[in-house]
Amino acid sequence: MTPAARRLVTSLAVTSLLLTSPRAMPAMRSGGGLELGVTYTLAYNTTVLLSELRQAAPGGVKDVGYQILADAECSVIWQHPEDDGQQLIMLTVSSPQLLVRSRRAPQPDGFAAHGSLLEAAPAQPLLVLTGGPAGAPPRLWRHPQLDEQTANLARGLVGLLRLRAEGQYRETDASGACDVTYRWDGPLTLVKTKERCEAAAPVHTASHRVLDVSVTSVRETRFAFSAGGGSRLESSSSEERHQLTPAVRGGYGTEVAALQALQVTGCRLYLPAQ
Repeated sequence: MTPAARRLVTSLAVTSLLLTSPRAMPAMRSGGGLELGVTYTLAYNTTVLLSELRQAAPGGVKDVGYQILADAECSVIWQHPEDDGQQLIMLTVSSPQLLVRSRRAPQPDGFAAHGSLLEAAPAQPLLVLTGGPAGAPPRLWRHPQLDEQTANLARGLVGLLRLRAEGQYRETDASGACDVTYRWDGPLTLVKTKERCEAAAPVHTASHRVLDVSVTSVRETRFAFSAGGGSRLESSSSEERHQLTPAVRGGYGTEVAALQALQVTGCRLYLPAQ
């Protein structure tokens, strides 16, 4: 065999190994989002809960709310050559299912399937442009047949894939414009916290020691990476809680919680339709 032929065989063998080895699956980069030319399969759920805060409530207080489960596929089809945070993502949300929870619902989780228009939504792809001006929210384009509820699911899902290098930033999303901090909590977990958000809906309080209310908010997202360099995102979850309590009666009030979770279930090389 000639030297040129040996080099060709070696190159083909290495390429085959890279495409088949689990260790060589394309990775998500903590500094710039998803990998260009890769399709990721995802499992996503989002939950909204409303509960009453009571001191020593008999039998505990049950939440009411809803949960949405969905599968998704996303592919990075374009990336800025000088900024890997600017990407055009094609995202398809499929099999959405609505579950509801009431005060009479069974425990422990209390969620029961409930019919909704989400189930009839077509699995049409959306385009999402991330990056751009510093802190700008992602831009989204959707098919006219795709309803706003599915588009909102896509926005929430993209938010769990939006991560940056460790540091402090100013970002805008559904919470408004916020001061955002990214920090490593150990070698495999990146934590994102949001503070001082200029929310779209203002909070009204009374400047009175009896009628005044106290609002406490927590906004945190955690990104979990795989071992072996910590470069591949395995899952992410976010928690946003707002407690409203009257100044005159501590231990009572209302809490609203929005919880999201995303699991990366697989990835493959992106092959555009011919």
